[in-house]
Amino acid sequence: SSAASDVYKRQDMEVEGGYAYISRDSGLWVIDVHDPESMCVVMEDTLVNSLCRLDVEGGYLYVVDAYGGGWIYDVSEPGNVERVSGLPVGGVLCWISAESSYLYVGGFGSFVLNNVFEVVDCSDVNNPELVYEYWEGPGRGTDMDLGGGYCYYGCWRGGVYILDVSDVGDIRDVGHIRGEDVRKVRADGGRLWVVDGQDLELWEVSDVSEPYLLGSICVGNVRDMEVGWPGCVYI
Repeated sequence: SSAASDVYKRQDMEVEGGYAYISRDSGLWVIDVHDPESMCVVMEDTLVNSLCRLDVEGGYLYVVDAYGGGWIYDVSEPGNVERVSGLPVGGVLCWISAESSYLYVGGFGSFVLNNVFEVVDCSDVNNPELVYEYWEGPGRGTDMDLGGGYCYYGCWRGGVYILDVSDVGDIRDVGHIRGEDVRKVRADGGRLWVVDGQDLELWEVSDVSEPYLLGSICVGNVRDMEVGWPGCVYI
């Protein structure tokens, strides 16, 4: 079904410090990848709901499930990962990004067809608090990244919305990049990589109110993208 396909496409992996953190339809896996020829699962947490997007920041892993909700894990000791608390998020099939103890969430509303953009204060990981919630977001979220106090929110046919999140009490829409089929976004200093349909685009966003296109190239269907060395991107 299309719903099952959406869940599959949103399962995720992050690699940090010689460990791979993988969200799966049956829970979370942590794999020791220090030696590629002798990798092993060091932790598995089985959950009822399928897990989707995850992010690692400040010794904690944040992950959301497919049906509204999520979890915080302490990964400061990857061989002894512990589930700390639940996340108070209301969307489903969400995209997330964590920075400076805040978790930014974009996705579908749980029970209605509108879209949701949320910010969760995770400075107290034992008691994360929803501090911002907007239920008529700019469009169906497809990806999200943070940089320089801004959230770059990819919204499929809505393009990329640039939100000023430097003050979570006053989040503002400060810029926009048009798009026909935005799939991935990655911040890279004062520039932004965007996958729109089958094209990889590089935008100058040092002035977020007037982003402009530096160049593009056809790359075909892209499943994932990460920024590497300055000026380089891996897809």
